[in-house]
Amino acid sequence: MGVTGGVPNEIARYSYLITRPADRLKRLHETVLSSVESAGDFYGSDDPTGKAFMLSFKPAVSGLGMSVDLVHKGMKDVAKMTIEVAQHLYTAEENSKNQAVQLGRQVPSGGKGPHGGDRH
Repeated sequence: MGVTGGVPNEIARYSYLITRPADRLKRLHETVLSSVESAGDFYGSDDPTGKAFMLSFKPAVSGLGMSVDLVHKGMKDVAKMTIEVAQHLYTAEENSKNQAVQLGRQVPSGGKGPHGGDRH
């Protein structure tokens, strides 16, 4: 499954992360955190030095409460990329849900599938 359309390069580069929906942002989260940690500066959320800033980030994807809490000020580009990719993934998730709902409405009343059996 590829990413199509006018998608920013940052998102296209991370398209390999898109596998099962529950894994998408988890893998993105791990990738971004490893990028930040490899830069050398990563502080706890109670960091008093002001060398880090909070990135409050809780995507509303069912079954996934991941958040990227803190990113070093020198890695703002990573924070921006994280938000862009997450928004793209969330939008794709919502679009697929909406399409499923629309397809469901096209099924004739009676709850039967095309072969007469109950739909599952």
